Amino acid sequence: MVYLDNSATTPVSAAVISRMEDVMRHTWGNPSSAHGLGLRASDLMNISRRQILASLGVRNPAPGDHPRLIFTGSGTEANNLALFGTAYTRRDARFTPRMVISADQHPSVLEAAKRLEKNGVEIVYLPTKGGDISPADVANAVDKNTILISVMLVNNETGAVYDVKKLFGIARAKNPNIVCHCDAVQGFMHVRGFSPDACGCGMTTISAHKLGGPKGIGALYLSKDVYTSRKLSPYILGGGQEGTMRSGTENLPAIAGFAEALKEGVDIDRLETLRARLVSGLPDEITVKQTKIPAPHIVNITLPGIKSETMVHYLSSKEIYVSAGSACSTHARNISNSLLCWGASERDADCSIRISLSDKVTESGIDEALAALKEGLSTLARTE
Repeated sequence: MVYLDNSATTPVSAAVISRMEDVMRHTWGNPSSAHGLGLRASDLMNISRRQILASLGVRNPAPGDHPRLIFTGSGTEANNLALFGTAYTRRDARFTPRMVISADQHPSVLEAAKRLEKNGVEIVYLPTKGGDISPADVANAVDKNTILISVMLVNNETGAVYDVKKLFGIARAKNPNIVCHCDAVQGFMHVRGFSPDACGCGMTTISAHKLGGPKGIGALYLSKDVYTSRKLSPYILGGGQEGTMRSGTENLPAIAGFAEALKEGVDIDRLETLRARLVSGLPDEITVKQTKIPAPHIVNITLPGIKSETMVHYLSSKEIYVSAGSACSTHARNISNSLLCWGASERDADCSIRISLSDKVTESGIDEALAALKEGLSTLARTE
């Protein structure tokens, strides 16, 4: 098997499985319980929270920093909390609130924005042609009524890396009260030098299952300003867990698994080497979508007249696994919004596949995938 769909999810590492099993066997108390078993669970959750905070650049966090990392059931939930929680907090009858959203966002941001638009929030979409966002477009879009700007760190389909530090700096210069949200699910641990605080992110979404961790656990990290100024309100109400920001008993085994997954880290140098091997070995008739700053682990290619689903099924028959697009969109095949925003035609978007790497992929696996691609090009039917 050659698994090249790591942007959809990654295999759970053996260390994470072992850690989660140990927690389920021995530390299964409710972290909100006041007795000894609950206190041990709470201590483990706080240890895991500190480890995840450290991976975000928060070293030796004070107790007051802990509520700034809100555990959620997924990256999708964290994105929804960021948008709906900001809109709920910043309601004001004196003006129409505006949100500025990069046009190629993950569906969990785009669909939330559409819902908010139906409820009186003005949504302005930033063009992302060629995997780039113009600073001038940000400056023109942000005004005094803008309550939030949301830009991905890495697009999950094109692999475009966005300079969120620069873009958020422009947004804050236009409106110091704006909340800057970054969906960093695809870029977390994959982009050199990324730190939410250093990049001016007011809120940052991360997820475990893109990093060898379990599914069903994500988090929203808040800057000190967003947290202390209470610029976010909860929309899942109940027992007041996660500093009142996300009620519901925490998924402690998954939280511990998330922290464990981060210990191994990501070898970006190896990813860059593997990506270069892949791109250099592609047949000339395959086009690589070039972005201004490419992520080291995502390569999106356009096939010459072969539909993406056809090639995906062909490769799958050889136990080589790639993707025809985002695994988080509907199961019905639709033309990729991210690729259309990048500038692809509908025909090219329908003939594009995403190859996404991990640092566990072998050179022989890359070569095997390249050989299968070449074989597919010579045997599969082409569209008119």
